[in-house]
Order: sequence, then structure tokens, then C-alpha cells
Amino acid sequence: MRPTVYASVDLTSGRVTQIVSAPHAWTLGYDADGMAIWSSDGRKLLLTNTFLPLDGVDEVERSKRLRPCIAVVVDRISNATSCVAFFQATTADLRGASFGDTSDDVILRFEGVPPEQRYHFRGGSWHPLDLAQIDQLVEDKDALLNPPQVLTVQIKQDLNTPPALWATDQNTKQSKGSGIPLRNWQN
Repeated sequence: MRPTVYASVDLTSGRVTQIVSAPHAWTLGYDADGMAIWSSDGRKLLLTNTFLPLDGVDEVERSKRLRPCIAVVVDRISNATSCVAFFQATTADLRGASFGDTSDDVILRFEGVPPEQRYHFRGGSWHPLDLAQIDQLVEDKDALLNPPQVLTVQIKQDLNTPPALWATDQNTKQSKGSGIPLRNWQN
């Protein structure tokens, strides 16, 4: 039962680098298997059942890190780690982990504990979400991705151009004219 760690291997050079400088929790008696899941953009890695280093953190964080992290997200560009949730005495066995819609969302599934538990990263830490918060995040995301289209319609003309109907999208500020002078329109 030698301690194990998560590591990455450069397939070209053969160089092995520890991802988290702390042991995998399985070798210290925690039963959960390890999982490594890449985010869809390839920038973050979700690792399960691992301890985190104790050096360089305050006493509050150090006391949390005496237990393994159920799931930790590693930013592969900055190498920053953030624990989604730490094991507690009542923690059920982890059966699945994945990123959600973005790499700032994590879904954890535990044996005998429905439904899945969702977490969202904001303000530098992970926060559990309840169903109402998930619904609000989805609504906010939909509102940002699909803003309501507001059009204004006006007639434009000048000394050299006959009156024409123009519409402007208030979200994009793009305008488009009908191309047909109003005097040529028929009922």
C-alpha cells in the first residue's frame, strides 16, 4: 500500500509531473476510487478523492485539508487548485463526477443519495446549489445568451433620399433599411 498521487506524463519526453502535491486518499483508507475528468475546453481537470497540500495555507484551510477533498478542480494553465467539497464523517461513497455546462459547474453523484449534488464556482470558492439556484442560473444564462430582440422602426429621409422605412436592433445597434422608398409602397 504505497502512497499514490495524481500525475501527468509528457508522452514526448516521458517527464512525469505531480498534478496535486499530496497523496491520493485511497492509500490512506478512503474507499472512493479516483476519477480524472477534463473540462470541455481542456483547461481544467476534475480529480476525485485526493488530499491537498498543507503548506502555504491558513489554519482554517489547513484544518479542512486534514480530510481528503471529494473533488478538486485544477486549472492546468495556472496550476491553481480549488476543492469542491471535503469528505465528512457522513459522506456517502462517490459514484460519479463531471463538469456541468461550464468548467465553473461540477456535478457529484453519491451512492444512495439522490439527486446529484451541484456546485458552482464564484468569488474564489465552490458553493452548493439548490434547485432554485440552478433554475435562476439557467434563466440568467438564457437571458444573456438570448436577449429579447427589441426593434425600433423609423422613417429616414434627407434632401437627396426619399423616405424609407428603417429598423434598428437595440441589442446590436445594427440598422437595416427596407430599400423601398415609401412612395412606392402599395396597400
